[in-house]
Amino acid sequence: ICLCFLLVYNKQNIDMGLRIYNYKSIAENYQTIKNTQGISELTKINSDFYAWIECEDVEISLPVVKTTNSEQEDFYLEHDFEKYKNPLGVPYQKYNCSIETTTNSVFVGHSTYDMHWYNKLSQLHIFGNFLNYLTTNNQSDFNYIIKVQTLSKTYTYKIISAYNYSTTDFNYEQTLPYTTGNISSASQFDTFYNTITKLSKINTQTTAQYGDNFLTIYTCSKNDMKSRVIVVAKLIETI
Repeated sequence: ICLCFLLVYNKQNIDMGLRIYNYKSIAENYQTIKNTQGISELTKINSDFYAWIECEDVEISLPVVKTTNSEQEDFYLEHDFEKYKNPLGVPYQKYNCSIETTTNSVFVGHSTYDMHWYNKLSQLHIFGNFLNYLTTNNQSDFNYIIKVQTLSKTYTYKIISAYNYSTTDFNYEQTLPYTTGNISSASQFDTFYNTITKLSKINTQTTAQYGDNFLTIYTCSKNDMKSRVIVVAKLIETI
């Protein structure tokens, strides 16, 4: 019995290791399916598929799943798009918000993963490259556009704020874009907008007003578990 358990356990670890190692090529295969067969084909791989997020500035192009409760969020932190055990997880939309129905939709994803393979160290990037907005000196290289394609529409967003913070120096303002779903009043918008403007480390020359819709990206600051990166973008086009 012990030997069988060890064999199964080792096979699971090997399978997980291979999926980690092939993470990028697997994601590229999903993209090929989307581009050649249609985005709805991805629901055949995972019925929780919700959208495809793409940001050319920082080379992010990944599927996003829709969660309906906190337990699903926990699940997708440790399982990939095909629901295999995987510490890279898969980006997900917070269960209590939606692009279609809430003023501010929140996408959450892991940052990076250090991979040691035959004594070589490389990093796999999930949402980690969003930190590039805060670490690259030449901001003119960026167009600050995020595109989100759902089964029915394509949403184009322009980034208006990006900042990082340490969880050891926590205050409520820092997490406001993450905890805000619906902006239901002008005063609430003022608080939201003034906060992300004040905290932002970038200036994309793009403003917002009450009635606009937003997308918030939430991730770790690459391998620093005590640091978070938040990117907020304004919806500028829906087709």
